[in-house]
Amino acid sequence: METHGLSDVWPRVLCTWLACAAFACADDAADATPDAGDGDAGDGDGDGDGDQPQDPTGVSWELENFKQLGDDYTYEAWLIVDGADVSLGRFGVSLAGAPEIDRADLTPEMIAGAEALLVSIEDAQDDDPARGDRTVLGGDLVDGAASLSTGHAQALGEDFMDIHGSFVLATPTSDDEADVGKGVWWYDPETDTPSLELPAAPEGWVYEGWVTNAQGSRSTGRFTAVDGADSDGAGPAAGALPAPAFPGQEFIDEVDWMAGAVAVTVEMEPDNSPAPNNFRILLSAVRDGSGTLQRMDLDAVFSAPWGTAALD
Repeated sequence: METHGLSDVWPRVLCTWLACAAFACADDAADATPDAGDGDAGDGDGDGDGDQPQDPTGVSWELENFKQLGDDYTYEAWLIVDGADVSLGRFGVSLAGAPEIDRADLTPEMIAGAEALLVSIEDAQDDDPARGDRTVLGGDLVDGAASLSTGHAQALGEDFMDIHGSFVLATPTSDDEADVGKGVWWYDPETDTPSLELPAAPEGWVYEGWVTNAQGSRSTGRFTAVDGADSDGAGPAAGALPAPAFPGQEFIDEVDWMAGAVAVTVEMEPDNSPAPNNFRILLSAVRDGSGTLQRMDLDAVFSAPWGTAALD
């Protein structure tokens, strides 16, 4: 019989052990691999979804340039489902200007019929479930997402991109030269025609002119059309002579409000705030040395709420 020392046997034992270990590992790996039909393949989380996109269950919002409305009004979010309004709840705006709107949960039926998303302004004390006529933003859902703007057909219906205007510093109700520069009028005195090119004010909204300086802002009146007098004519501080039949205001007995800027905004009607809102559409600084009847062009500087929303 041929004999072997330990040094001869050990290599063969070691090779046999390694081969068995490798086989066992391969078998364990095979057992750990799911069958094609066991519902756990491919996602690594055991839920059987294969990392496929999940069906949306709600709507999330990203809203910008919103302003507090005071105690009388509130914002309300809406989903249009098969042509009908569905309220997603009311919300306010923080002191820092951040809309306090939460993600809204939706039913599968609402998701299936979702067409558009809207934001409106509602009377805070009115419990009427219907949407009012002051819709601020709207956007159609495309692939589950909506870009929200004032130009949507169910909002203001205008993006105010094609607007123009000018104004003159004038006091036609006074013949005192010392009053020059104490009035602003939205018309062309040479042709006696409107100097603003604006669409008709949307339902539930009006235009309002403003003069602003370091002391604050003063209204020059509210109006819905550019070819007629505004809500308060030439204003309580005007002179005794006839005023033009156009929007404008005079501050003859007050401080010179022409030292700063002139603007036109879009405001709610009715409105509970004496200050301009954030729907500014035209703006111009008053040039130094401007004299009466010197026409100054306004820049289109549309600034309004906007945002996006998505089903998720």
